[in-house]
Parts: sequence; structure tokens; C-alpha cells
Amino acid sequence: MSTMNNTIIISTTPYNPCDLAGELIKNYNLKLHIISVFVILFLSLLGSSIPVASTRVKWLYINPIIINTGKFFGTGYVEI
Repeated sequence: MSTMNNTIIISTTPYNPCDLAGELIKNYNLKLHIISVFVILFLSLLGSSIPVASTRVKWLYINPIIINTGKFFGTGYVEI
């Protein structure tokens, strides 16, 4: 005959699923986070200034089909 042991475990600290584990805090790199913000800023500046510069500088001419396709990708809509 088997007997079942009904044990209730009471925790002294409340469970919070939003708490970060110790490993995640140790692996966080603040320098890399700051560098990534500036990389995103530079690339977005470059991506938004190239079409403007291509309309004003003749030797930097880009086909309007390429510009429109880039706009469609930027807005998340591609029509074929």
C-alpha cells in the first residue's frame, strides 16, 4: 500500500515573474547598449538623408523606382 505525503510549501518571499534573474543582470552591458543607440541614430540619419540628397545632387541620382520601393519597405507595404 502506498501512502501519499501531502506537503504544503510556504515561501517567505512572494513570487514575482517580473523579477530579473541574477544571470541576466550580470550579462547586461551598458557600453554596448549606449553604442547601439548611436549606431541606430546614425543609420536612420543616413537612411533618411540619402533620398533628400539624391534629389538635390545630380551625380547622386537614384532611380525613382528604387526610392519608392524603399518607401514601401519602410512602411511595411510592398506591392508587386
